[in-house]
Amino acid sequence: MVTIGRIWLVVCAALSTSMYAQEQLPIMVMVKDFLHSPGMLEEFGVPPGLNVRDMVELGIYPLGIIVKNNTDQTLILSKESFALPPVNVELVAPQLHRHTMLSPSLAFDSFMTAATTGWIIGQLDVPLLLGNRWGQWSRLAIGGGVGLLYYARGYGRNTHITRWLQKVSDAQSREMSRVLLPHSQMSMFVLLNRATYLGSFPLVLRTFPENELYTMMRISLTEYDIDRLCMELHNSKMPDVVKRELGKEIDRLRDMSSASPEAPTIRTYIDWVLSLPWSVYAQETTSLPNVRDFLNKEHYGLEQVKERILDILAMRMRNQEAPPPIICLVGPPGTGKTSLARSIATSLGRPFERISVGGVDDEATIRGHRRTYIGAIPGRFISAIKKAEVANPVILIDEIDKMGSRNSDAARAALLEMLDHEQNSTFEDHYLGVPFDFSQVLFITTANTIQSIPEALVDRMEIIQLSSYTVQEKVEIARTYLWPRALHKVAIEPIELIIDDDIIHLLVTRYTHEAGIRELDRLITTICMKAARALLDKQVITQITQDMLVDYLGPWRTGYDEVQKTDAIGVVNGLSTDASGGFAAPVQITLMPGTGKLILTGKLGKMIEESANIAISYARAHAQQLHISDTLYNEVDVHIHMPVAGIHKDGPSAGITIAAALISACTKREARCCYAMTGEIDLPGHVLPIGGLKDKVLAAARHGITHIIAPRANKIDFEAFKDLVPDMTFVWAESIDQVLDAVLVK
Repeated sequence: MVTIGRIWLVVCAALSTSMYAQEQLPIMVMVKDFLHSPGMLEEFGVPPGLNVRDMVELGIYPLGIIVKNNTDQTLILSKESFALPPVNVELVAPQLHRHTMLSPSLAFDSFMTAATTGWIIGQLDVPLLLGNRWGQWSRLAIGGGVGLLYYARGYGRNTHITRWLQKVSDAQSREMSRVLLPHSQMSMFVLLNRATYLGSFPLVLRTFPENELYTMMRISLTEYDIDRLCMELHNSKMPDVVKRELGKEIDRLRDMSSASPEAPTIRTYIDWVLSLPWSVYAQETTSLPNVRDFLNKEHYGLEQVKERILDILAMRMRNQEAPPPIICLVGPPGTGKTSLARSIATSLGRPFERISVGGVDDEATIRGHRRTYIGAIPGRFISAIKKAEVANPVILIDEIDKMGSRNSDAARAALLEMLDHEQNSTFEDHYLGVPFDFSQVLFITTANTIQSIPEALVDRMEIIQLSSYTVQEKVEIARTYLWPRALHKVAIEPIELIIDDDIIHLLVTRYTHEAGIRELDRLITTICMKAARALLDKQVITQITQDMLVDYLGPWRTGYDEVQKTDAIGVVNGLSTDASGGFAAPVQITLMPGTGKLILTGKLGKMIEESANIAISYARAHAQQLHISDTLYNEVDVHIHMPVAGIHKDGPSAGITIAAALISACTKREARCCYAMTGEIDLPGHVLPIGGLKDKVLAAARHGITHIIAPRANKIDFEAFKDLVPDMTFVWAESIDQVLDAVLVK
């Protein structure tokens, strides 16, 4: 038998006040549970013969509802505002209708009852007024009469009860308005079926005083709705170990007083566990061509990135049981990492959730708080699973390279457990205290640079590099995606305002200096907003011109002046990368009278300082070969400077640039400004390979540089993107002598 709580459940609804209403209008709704207090049936006019337990066994659960109006106004409970769940007694409990009409079975039952009663009385020695002659027949007649009377009485009682229940059912099923006078109450007898009784039913009240006020209440039949929780636990697909633990918590809540401060905490925990999608999985697409078409539609270029993603997804589609790989998209800001992850989720048909871990240094953010703390909540990953409503969504872990450094070892360890396929199938959130299976989640991470990611995490991820966009790619993206989207924002049709590729090219080369397209998107949106403003001022605009570009965005603010544009002594253009992509900047060296001191400026790191010392040692060791005076370094100080001092510069790729600028300053030979270079040097003068060649080359192309010097070992990397820079000349150097022969004017 279902266990239900106390008799009374009082739900007080405080009607929200509005700018017209100055006071609250309280309405008291009380629910009486006859199952545990059947003696109160008489208050609602129930016939004396009604047995509540018998009704429950037949599938009908009776309730009593009392609505009190404590206001001074007449309230109208209309069929739209006050709804009771209809119930058909004949369908729910057909046993109640077996005595409402005469049938062959009823006649047989009546005869058998009369015969049995008459035979029993006939065996008794009862003195009769009619004497012994009629004694036996009189006993039988009296016995039969008593039996028939007894049966007729029961038949009449059952008929009366059935008719009364049918009357209640008809009144409950009719949708009619009810008037509730001031300071009065209304009593109603309600019939429910089992499902409605266990799950509770909604009761909506709307009052109509001078101004309409609304409120909605959920009437729960138990204080904590224990029976519904038990039913949800029984129907859940969670593992047995989780069911046992949650069952213990439900039992604790059942035995706990409502005044206990721990009760709301336990109820919140139970709701969290029941709301998780245990063993609920989204149906994943198995058509690789559809995924390919969607990625090509949503993203221009990035061919190698798309191919790598399709390879990974093909493996997943072939073997659904295999753990999905962890994809790490590494590239400068604005290159489409987040949007690409969202497109992957959409193409696969999985829900998409994003979690940013930038600056996170608290383990509880990943693993959740322990329930011993007040206000404890689960971690972000459990919250993402609950929001996705499936156990296999696509979860994007954004900015994984920017996790906080203070006390972040525990947070990184928790993230490592989440991403490790050997551990995440039994990941245990501190708040839940039970394991949850994350093995079918497709994790995608993003980062601007791989150097800041712990090696243990890098070892578990598939690294996919996203490089800078070329000028041609930016023009195509702006024309195909950014311009139509900006026009849509300001409600301008594409045929009403046109922009040519030449203007977009000018916008890209003269107003932006970035690896991605975010600044380009902002500038295009600005142009559309100013054009919309001009149209509202009755100006006629059909096409964006160069003059309008300058008028809307101001003078050209190109970054071309950051590189050396003329041949000079001691100045060589270098190439490097940072979290924002590749950039080009000159290395400037000047010699001053002194004592051989080395001065480094421009916010340089330890690696560049080491490269400078190696370059000086090489020049001194080969002074005679390079025609440098042996006493030069005892009489001068060397000052090495890299402009854009606000950016921290470090890394193993500036060695040949510093060496070439130093030898140019020592030999008074000019360095050609059309060259830019990248590469490291060792003491014998070998040119060592570097990373990020594509970003560096594209940065040089943005600055108008036509010649690149790079390590020969990196020539294989150039094959992957050589079509992007067909007009650029390369010198693949193995030693510093090749670099000097190319860059220094003879």
